Amino acid sequence: MKKIKAVAIISAVIVAVLIYNFLNTMSNPALKEITKTGVITASQDIPPNVIITEEMLLVSQIPNEATHPQAVKNLSDAIGKVSSSQIIQGEQVLSSKLIVPGEGKADGSLAYSIEPGMRAVTIAVDEVTGISNMIVPNNHVDIIGQYKVKVEQSNGKEKEIDYTTMLLENVKVLAVDKYKTEQEKAGAENSYVTITIQVTPLQAMETSMSEFTGQLRAVLRSPLDNNTTSLPALTIEKIIFKNK
Repeated sequence: MKKIKAVAIISAVIVAVLIYNFLNTMSNPALKEITKTGVITASQDIPPNVIITEEMLLVSQIPNEATHPQAVKNLSDAIGKVSSSQIIQGEQVLSSKLIVPGEGKADGSLAYSIEPGMRAVTIAVDEVTGISNMIVPNNHVDIIGQYKVKVEQSNGKEKEIDYTTMLLENVKVLAVDKYKTEQEKAGAENSYVTITIQVTPLQAMETSMSEFTGQLRAVLRSPLDNNTTSLPALTIEKIIFKNK
C-alpha cells in the first residue's frame, strides 16, 4: 500500500513539473526571427507610360515571404525605364511592369519599340526592293528613292528626268510584315511584303510622299557600319557620263 502511495506521489510530482513547464512555455512564446529583403517600392502613384525617376522610388525592407518573385531590388534597374501600367504608392515595383525605351514590351506591341521622338512608318517592298526577303527586324537599312520629274527646258518644253536619291540612311527596321523580332520572323514564311522602319517625323513625311510619287528600295547595311554618305541625287546622264 505504501509502495502504491509512493508511486502516486512521484507521478503527481512529474505531472506537476510537466504542467509548470508547459504553462511557462505558453507565457513566454519563442520569438521567430523574420528575414527581410530590400526591394524597390513606389513612393508615389506612378501612371502608365511614364519615365521613372529616383524620386518616385524607395528601398523598402519586406519579409521574404511577402517579396514578389519579380520585385526589382536595385534602383538602377528601375530608374530611366518606362512604366507599362499603373504602379500604386507602396507597391513593389515589378520587372514585368518596366520597359526599356526602344526595346519594346513583352507582349510584342510595336509602340514601345519606338524611341522617344521617333516614328514608325511602313513601306511596301517586293523580292527585289526588299533584298530578296533577307531583311529581319533590328537590321539597319538605307532607303533609296527613285522618281520621274518633269523639268522645264530652256526652249519652254518639259522633259521628264529620272532621279535617284539616298532618301534615308541607317534607319532601324522595327518589323518585317507583322513580325517584330528575328525569332518571330524565323518561324514564319520567308517572303514578306512590308517593312516598318523607325524615322523622324520629317522623314516619315518624306517617305510617305516619296512612296506616293515614286518608288522606294531598301539597301541593307552592315551592323558594323554607322557612317552616312550624304550623296547627291543622280540622273542617268550622271551615271553614263561620270568619267567624261
